Amino acid sequence: MAKWILIEEISQSGKKNRGSTESDTELVSPAIVIGPRNTTVVAGREVTLECIANGRPVDRLVLSWRREGRWLAGGRRLVIPAPVLADSGVYVCEALLSNSTLRTAEARAHLTVMEGPSFTSLPKRKTLAELDKNVEIPCLVTGTPQPRMEWFKDAVPLSRLANPRYKVAAATGLTVRRVQPEDGGIYQCVARSAAGEVQAHTHLQVSSVAPAFISPPTHQAVTEGNAALFTCQASGAPKPAIVWSKGSQVLASGSVRTPRYFLLESGGLQVQPVGSQDSGEYTCIASNPQGSINATAGLTVWSRTLISVPPSDQRVIKGTTATLDCNAQHDPRVDISFQWHRSGTLVRPSSGGRVSVRQGSLTIGQTWSGDIGDYTCTVTSRAGNDSRSARLEVIELPHSPRSLAAQLNDSDSRSVHLSWLRPFDGNSPLLHYLLELSENNSPWKVYLPEVDPAVNKVLVGGLTPARTYQFRLCAVNQVGRGQYSAETQRLMLREEAPSAPPKNIVASGRTNQSIMVQWQPPPEPQLNGVLRGYVLRYRLAGLPGDYQEKNISSPETNYCLLSDLIIWTQYQIQVAAYTGAGLGDYSSAVTEYTLQGVPTAPPQDVNVLAVNSTTIRFTWNPPPQQFINGINQGYKLLVWPERSPEEITIVTITPEYPGSRHTGLVSGLRKFTRYFGSALCFTTPGDGPRSPPTLLQTHEDAPGPVSSLSFPEVLDTSVRVSWEQPADRNGIITGYVLWWEVTGVNSSRLERSLSNATLQHQLTGLTSVTSYTILVAARTVAGPGQTTASTVSTGVPPELPGAPSNLVISNISPRSVTISFRPGSDGKTAKSQWVVEGQVVEMDGEEVAWKVVYQIQHVPGTQLLEIPDLTPFTQYRFRMRQANIVGSSPLSGPSRLIQTLQAAPDTPPSNLTLLAATQTSLRVRWKPLLDHQYNGSPDAVGYRLRVRRADGAGKEKLEETSSSSSSREASLEGLEPWTQYLVQIQAFNSIGAGPWSSGVAAHTAESVPSGAPVNVSAEAVSSTKILLKWAAVLGSQKNGVILGYKVLCAEKDSIAPPSVSVVVGERSGTLLFGVLEKYTLYALQVLAYTRLGDGPPSSPVLTRTKEDVPGPPARMVFPEVRLTSVRVVWQPPSNPNGIILGYQISYRLESADPQRWTTVEVGSNARQFTVTGLSPQQNYLFRLTGRTALGWGETQEGLVITTERRERPQAPRKLSIPQEEVESRKLRLHWVTGSAGSSPLRYFTLQMKELPSGEWSTHTADIPHNLSSWTADSWQRWLKVQDLTRGVTYAFSVQARTVALGPPLQANISAQPLQGTPGSPMGMSITKSSSSLALHWTEGEAGVGPISGYVVEARPSDEGVWDSFIRLLPPSSRSASVPMERLRSGISYEFRVIAINRYGYGEPSSPSTALAALSERPFYEEWWFLLVMALISLILILVLVFTLLLHGHGTKYKACSTGKHLSTVEESVTLDNGGFTALELNSRTLNSKNSFLKKNGTRSPPRPSPGGLHYSDEDICNNYNGAVLTESTTLTEKPNEVSESELTDSDYEDEQPKHSFVNHYMSDPTYYNSWKRQPKGLKGTPGPAGGPFAYEDCVVAAAVAAAAVAAGAGDGEPYYQTVVTQHSAGGAYTPTGQPALTHVNPNTNPPGSRTPLTGFSSFV
Repeated sequence: MAKWILIEEISQSGKKNRGSTESDTELVSPAIVIGPRNTTVVAGREVTLECIANGRPVDRLVLSWRREGRWLAGGRRLVIPAPVLADSGVYVCEALLSNSTLRTAEARAHLTVMEGPSFTSLPKRKTLAELDKNVEIPCLVTGTPQPRMEWFKDAVPLSRLANPRYKVAAATGLTVRRVQPEDGGIYQCVARSAAGEVQAHTHLQVSSVAPAFISPPTHQAVTEGNAALFTCQASGAPKPAIVWSKGSQVLASGSVRTPRYFLLESGGLQVQPVGSQDSGEYTCIASNPQGSINATAGLTVWSRTLISVPPSDQRVIKGTTATLDCNAQHDPRVDISFQWHRSGTLVRPSSGGRVSVRQGSLTIGQTWSGDIGDYTCTVTSRAGNDSRSARLEVIELPHSPRSLAAQLNDSDSRSVHLSWLRPFDGNSPLLHYLLELSENNSPWKVYLPEVDPAVNKVLVGGLTPARTYQFRLCAVNQVGRGQYSAETQRLMLREEAPSAPPKNIVASGRTNQSIMVQWQPPPEPQLNGVLRGYVLRYRLAGLPGDYQEKNISSPETNYCLLSDLIIWTQYQIQVAAYTGAGLGDYSSAVTEYTLQGVPTAPPQDVNVLAVNSTTIRFTWNPPPQQFINGINQGYKLLVWPERSPEEITIVTITPEYPGSRHTGLVSGLRKFTRYFGSALCFTTPGDGPRSPPTLLQTHEDAPGPVSSLSFPEVLDTSVRVSWEQPADRNGIITGYVLWWEVTGVNSSRLERSLSNATLQHQLTGLTSVTSYTILVAARTVAGPGQTTASTVSTGVPPELPGAPSNLVISNISPRSVTISFRPGSDGKTAKSQWVVEGQVVEMDGEEVAWKVVYQIQHVPGTQLLEIPDLTPFTQYRFRMRQANIVGSSPLSGPSRLIQTLQAAPDTPPSNLTLLAATQTSLRVRWKPLLDHQYNGSPDAVGYRLRVRRADGAGKEKLEETSSSSSSREASLEGLEPWTQYLVQIQAFNSIGAGPWSSGVAAHTAESVPSGAPVNVSAEAVSSTKILLKWAAVLGSQKNGVILGYKVLCAEKDSIAPPSVSVVVGERSGTLLFGVLEKYTLYALQVLAYTRLGDGPPSSPVLTRTKEDVPGPPARMVFPEVRLTSVRVVWQPPSNPNGIILGYQISYRLESADPQRWTTVEVGSNARQFTVTGLSPQQNYLFRLTGRTALGWGETQEGLVITTERRERPQAPRKLSIPQEEVESRKLRLHWVTGSAGSSPLRYFTLQMKELPSGEWSTHTADIPHNLSSWTADSWQRWLKVQDLTRGVTYAFSVQARTVALGPPLQANISAQPLQGTPGSPMGMSITKSSSSLALHWTEGEAGVGPISGYVVEARPSDEGVWDSFIRLLPPSSRSASVPMERLRSGISYEFRVIAINRYGYGEPSSPSTALAALSERPFYEEWWFLLVMALISLILILVLVFTLLLHGHGTKYKACSTGKHLSTVEESVTLDNGGFTALELNSRTLNSKNSFLKKNGTRSPPRPSPGGLHYSDEDICNNYNGAVLTESTTLTEKPNEVSESELTDSDYEDEQPKHSFVNHYMSDPTYYNSWKRQPKGLKGTPGPAGGPFAYEDCVVAAAVAAAAVAAGAGDGEPYYQTVVTQHSAGGAYTPTGQPALTHVNPNTNPPGSRTPLTGFSSFV
């Protein structure tokens, strides 16, 4: 950048601005008067930008210059003394007044800086050029703007010369092509631009040379038809001209062209094609202005060698001779030879003559597939070569297709994808494949007879879902049908949804909100799988709403109760079945109504109006039809007094047309009374809601009679009449009317109206001693009311009436009697009332006070009264009195004692309460009826309970209690756990039952769930993860509050306990299992649990994790290593993680490129491969890997040295076992690897022996070679000693015994948990149900290592010793269930839990509460049944023995060998060896017998029936030495099934068995051979002392062998199991529960000899 040199600020007067005296108030905004101008300048030349501005005050005017927003300087002028290209740009002049807010002014100008031309490449002063060669004259220039280049030759512009050989390029300069002499001269280049001009020049000189041959022509010999090529290359300047001639004929030159003769650019001559006439001499002439030269060469032409008899394609049958003919014609001057090649490899005649070549023909005898190929016959000569090929095919039957695999079709469950590798076609095109299948283990049948041979996969359709299939495939060519492929694994097709709906759908309304639906399952052929349940959907009929669904997860259930429906509504119902694959078709819809319900709305627009004094009229509209909920049965009009709501009057009205307004009358009401009126609608089930009540009053009416009419004063001529207001006023009393007349003389009646306040009146002017009838009536606005009359005689006052008499009781019923009587005197006035009193007499004779039971107004002539409202079954006496206006008469005498008849109770028992007794029962209590409530004899009184589920499910249950009137409680049994029930009670007697009490609700007690979660499904989401889903337990099966779910996961058919995962919560759940084994079939179950324990698990759901790449192949070894070959042997991967489809062997030199491997692939059944073509004495690195459908897996590597020099490796050194790495069941060894012995190490083998005198045995045979430490799981013979005192040190001594006891091994130990073991589990509790005990605990301290499991111990009350009850529970367990059948009846048990980690057993928990196992012994355990069975068995044995004696030989059995009898050794406890308690073990391998388990169901192994044995004296003499000297095979186990680490050494008994029935059984060759015979494929493996797996002559070995043979005979994979009988001491304890076998001395039993199971002799 240039420096900014000078900037001046000058005032407009030309002087420098020093200040201003003008007033600051005269402000003028700055403005640019003359702005800077756009300027262009050459770089390096000074440039000035000027800017003139105006503004007031001037002294505050400031000018500044900016560029790209950056301030440069201030002042009017901006001077750049030496600008460069970077100074180009826009410059801004800015004017402003300082300390002012006026806006600024600015002007812009663009400065452009140019750079003059300059050369970057100049031509030399002199340039030499050869004639006819290209020459370049460089001249390159740069500048800004870009200069324009112009060329001159001898001062003449090249553009004017227009010579096409002159080429100007901006990037290179001037190029003169094919320089000619006239091109010599001065060349100038001139570059011009606006910034200047530069030029440069050079002198081009052209040289001249006489011709000279560089490559003269030579003699040529050419086969006829080929091309002859003569060279003739000459140099010179100018370039010489070439002319070719033969004799005097010019053949080719620059101007002459002859057919078949071509002049080449180099000067050579090409003759093509050459004929025999072309033989001769050829001359090449080269000339230029400097001279001319020539050269001659000859041409010889040979006849071409051709194959006249070519070989033809041959197809021969394997083993025959093939002949390929070949012959040729050629020039006699040349020799020919024949060769045969196959695929580029020379075919050499064999020494044996199988392959020979005679006169060009190839003969191959005994052809086989190795001879197949393309054979080429080649004839070679100087006159040309020729070759012809033919194909030799050796035909044979095609091989079987390989790697046949079946895979389910994801899109169609009725088809299967089959894929295979195309087999060897037998060198004959495949015509087709033949596919056979086996369905559900049925015989093979042809399914696809012709499969296109071009395909290697096919979709097999038309299969049946949910069935298993196997497939096999064979190829067919023109020779015939090849072998079948290996059968595919049996494949279960996925289920499909049922293709038919359930049938016979029937729906019926059960209640007003429920419908019962029943159906039958779809036809079995259309199920397409295992029926899992049904889905029922329903909706309102005729409406488009969504369906509601119910899932019935039990396939056995064919009904469903739809509840919570709308009352009296028609529903549309459909049912579909589903399998594990989904839902099938829905059935045709059926429709059904719910039953009627009560209306839910009252009548509308109810109007209530009083019609008269006793009638009210209702008018109303019906309720809306949708709220009637049934068939409208009518309306009820309800009327009740305002002050007496219980005195309700109901009138029922029949419904009319739905649309009309209804009217109804309620009559018989009280007059002038305020009433409430309401209406309701009712259906068959009951009444709907009432309409809002309306208050109204009946009209006034004439009042009722006045009361208490009396004559307080009777004189000769006057009578005072007195009365009280009417009881029924029927309105407002406005006054009274009084009438009187002489009795019987109506014409004498007089009337007087009185005011409403007058209640007595004095009648005067009456006649003395005259009978008058006096009447009084009250008056309302409706008129006078009913009169009250009485007679009185003037001068004779009335008196009390006389008492009734002669009371007779008749028509006795439970609640009424009839009394007839004789009335007493009337007391000289009219009688007004009859009063009846009753007295109750208790059963014990106690008399209750008299009370009025009935009274009635007097009816003239009455002598008979019916007394109502009596109490049934009650003793009564009655008496009567009558009344007139004076008062009541005396009481009559009492009637006779009568008793009303019995009736059903009137009231239910009271105070009904419920209490949950157990999970399935309720305790009911109530207050009995009082004596007077029985309504009958107390002896006939009882109580009846009615119980039903609160949710309406199930049936109603009636249960009568004991028929005792004093019963207060009862128990309801057989209920569902944790279910709410409604209970009612009623009393009954011999007459009938009383009313039911109100219902009381209660729950039964909580229990464990009785059902498993439903809709359990599992899906493999990866090779190590499975997603499990389930729905909640059905409500009826929960039996309590579901606290969560336990998910059990285990490999299918595994004997290990399943892992348990807990999911807390009651709702449906999912659980993602991770870290599972790849491609492994798992059984998954889910169970729910409550606080009382676990429910039943769901049915196992089998799901296999997905395939993955396999693990490394196992035990890769190189048993045969040669200088140039290596045999590789391996076993399948221990973790195949899928179906192995093949193996890949890769190898390379260890020193070679790590990326360059030689690879060979072999089939899945291959277990070895020989690699050839290796270099001797080299280190090769081998890799072996397997392949599944997902790709290649992990590799197994090994190093091999191709040498035949071998040395054994040296033993490892410094073997040590640090004490801190010794644990109770394992220890860790360390070592230093020794010398490899000229060959790479493969594995280490670990051996061990038991001290003091045990034999070495192999513990692990394949420890990887790159390890220097190993953890060995140790096992030991052990004895559990119980009930030791904690903290006490005990001395133990152990001795082994054969013939006698050996030396003791002694040790001291304190009875306490080992350091690092877990603490005791906490919170031990136990609960009992009807079928099991549930143990619960919480985790204690884990100790040093994590808890690996729990052991449950039990202590029966009859033994008092703790013993193992549940061997090992998973570490996640917090509860355990003990079935009742495992416990002995009548014995109480205590339980405790012990935690285990890798350091050993921890502290036990505190014992649980002792609980007794109360179970009823079955009849077959009773003494009498056992005695009967024993007698029957004895009779059968005697019959059997008698039969044998009749059919047996008469010769007695003779002992053929001697020896000691093999005694039965039992456990014993003696004091020996210095006071040690001796616990004698009866075998070399200890069997820890569990007496507790023996007493709880351990059974002896089955024994063969002696009746099936046959033997003879000859057999005895020949074979009675305990071993059968016939052919034998050693029974062995598969090494990969039972590892050597599971075997232990054992001593043997040298005593021969005595004469016994056992040996008779054994001596029979039929039975012996059946025992000794091996299953196919089980080979003997000899080893030291007769084989590593020989069996000892003891009962344990015999039992193991028998079990092995039995299992082996079944499927070829023997399963070995130790059988322990009462007399057997065999069997080795293995902590994992796996079977264990023992080594034996081979001298005891020859290989293959077997000793029968112990117990046979004792049986006979």
